Amino acid sequence: RTYITNDILRRTLEYDGFKVNQVMNITDVDDKMIRRSREEKTSLKELASKYEKIFLSDIGQLNILRPASLLRATENIIGMAALIEKLLEIGAAYKAADGIYFDISKAKNYGQLANLKIESSAVSRIISDEYDKENPRDFALWKFRTDEDGEVFFDAPFGIGRPGWHIECSAMAMGALGETLDIHTGGQDLIFPHHTNEIAQSEAATGKQFSRFWLHGGFVNMESGKMSKSLGNVITLKNIVEKNFHPLAFRYLVLTLHYRTPMRFSWDALHASQTALLRLNDHFSKLAKDAGKINDRYSENFKEFLNDDLDSSSTSGETVNQFLIPKPDDGVYKITLTGNGLANIKTYLYNASGQVKINETNQNLDDESTLYVYVLAKEGKVYHGNIGELLSLVVNNKEKILKESAYNLLISKISQINRLLVTNRLELAENLLIKLKQNIYAHAKHANITDIEYINDLINTIEAIITDIN
Repeated sequence: RTYITNDILRRTLEYDGFKVNQVMNITDVDDKMIRRSREEKTSLKELASKYEKIFLSDIGQLNILRPASLLRATENIIGMAALIEKLLEIGAAYKAADGIYFDISKAKNYGQLANLKIESSAVSRIISDEYDKENPRDFALWKFRTDEDGEVFFDAPFGIGRPGWHIECSAMAMGALGETLDIHTGGQDLIFPHHTNEIAQSEAATGKQFSRFWLHGGFVNMESGKMSKSLGNVITLKNIVEKNFHPLAFRYLVLTLHYRTPMRFSWDALHASQTALLRLNDHFSKLAKDAGKINDRYSENFKEFLNDDLDSSSTSGETVNQFLIPKPDDGVYKITLTGNGLANIKTYLYNASGQVKINETNQNLDDESTLYVYVLAKEGKVYHGNIGELLSLVVNNKEKILKESAYNLLISKISQINRLLVTNRLELAENLLIKLKQNIYAHAKHANITDIEYINDLINTIEAIITDIN
């Protein structure tokens, strides 16, 4: 998921006209790699090469653009050693019996990225690369050789050993992109200690800001809870393909959620995403080459969503709105519903005022066929429950929203939430409502809404919908 997010970030920046130099680090030496090589009874180089090939094959199948540079830690030891020497020289690092450590008391605003509050200077060290943020300590920049390391060691002016995980990334990133990066990405689990320590050691060495922006993606969980190797429930792309899913179905599933929203993986959700993707592919395959023209409103909304913190969930919804909704000839939307799904859909047809025509058949209905049954009424959309009230607040007060693109953005977000409610994806709908509530003041500012009472009405209505869901 993280690498798909990185790919969307890169494609968005390039779509906006920026020239992007993307660099990816390949960690081919660290505590985990050494431990795994012992378990598999293979050399570190062979193990790293094996998993790098699998990784590069996976990102290719997911249509992820390969970065301009792939930097392997073992090929950049000289740069790491030079960075450590600089930290020793300025007194930000010190030598201990088992390695070279960074003194976090010498770092300005240590832990700010992770919202840490350190009451006093650290008086202890930690050799492991991973630890919890309840106990921040001086961390290892270089680990002197031990018997457990076997043949994994490198020469350095301060002693034979190997680099710590955190120094690897700082040295490689700054070596390729300069002392200040524009954007640094990763999963939320890397905020502490990894990214926190990268900032500390990099800024101590250069005196400059390490990265101007940070993007951290949300976790992927299973329906039963956390996905982890210890629980034995990790799913790989190979597992997905073995169950006859296309890799791009997973990419599509990822794009239906905002990158910071926790994702709950299920095979049902993947099946629904594959169905949606196939419908899109089928639609586009039927278009004549160079036929028609670009819909300016769609193009504007698509770009605005992406530039709103990579809101891929709204762009995917906008695409479905544009291409997969039956268009009326006489002003009345018609749609054929079949099988057992008909009764469920009928319960969501609120306030249709006779503008809905339903043809019933006895054919079996694929559950995912209900995914796009939401545009049904002559003057707009049939909305689920109190979503209609939220829609009315926006539509009936359009004059209070002085920016047309902001009005369209709010309508699209409400439509997206409605689609989730109609298809009973309540948790996703609630997450988007919570996000909308949190960002409503930002949306109001963007839309030039100055009526505080109106803003409060929007928030109160959103809270009522969340209460209904619960």
